[in-house]
Amino acid sequence: MRIDSLFAQMIYRGIFLVLSAGAVALTFAGSDGFNAGTFLYYTSWSNWLIFAVMIAVFAGTVKRYARGETHGHNEALRFLKANATVLIFVTFAVYAFVLPDAPLIARADYWTDISNLLKHFICPLMFVFDWILFDAHGIVKVSWPFKGLILPLIYCIAVEARAGIYAGISGGTIPEAELGDYFPYFFLDFQTLGVGGLFMWIGILICVFTALGFVVFGVDKIGCAPKRRAITAEAEETAA
Repeated sequence: MRIDSLFAQMIYRGIFLVLSAGAVALTFAGSDGFNAGTFLYYTSWSNWLIFAVMIAVFAGTVKRYARGETHGHNEALRFLKANATVLIFVTFAVYAFVLPDAPLIARADYWTDISNLLKHFICPLMFVFDWILFDAHGIVKVSWPFKGLILPLIYCIAVEARAGIYAGISGGTIPEAELGDYFPYFFLDFQTLGVGGLFMWIGILICVFTALGFVVFGVDKIGCAPKRRAITAEAEETAA
């Protein structure tokens, strides 16, 4: 069920932004102070993205409400918001179900860590539900899942370029003790996987992101079905 009350959207998005600001802050500082590796992590990138997107969406909602509108759906950054939904859902799903000792599988103690809760659970799921509940549906194009690959690919290229530059400086290889400082995830470690292994994993990631993009595409079409049925019924009633 979609909610078209702009006031309800404004409240929800205001709460999200407060929590998301906390999540963004916690990508830079942990219990030991400044987190020097924050720019390496996909979690950081995806949380920064949804925070920035929601600022624009919230501003648009407030502007429409201030000029007297009371109902409607998000009209700002629709392409970017749909694809940010895919990106942040990956943050939630990988952390919750895929990584070793994933919290939803074996690490109940993670539920007491506010940083993990905000970055991996609360903000990602709130953003996903914002798109489901408050955005207009029936607008996602079949090309969007493919165009949306640009953002995760930019992330991969940035990580690999940084590691490659350092490997060159270090004589062709990164010292074993420093691998974790340059490869935040095992599937990006070209030094261990080799070029073939790296491209295999990037291919897997492309398939995963594309598949999730089409899940969003499908949900988008399902979300507009009630409206289509209502229009059809109204037309039939008028014709009768």
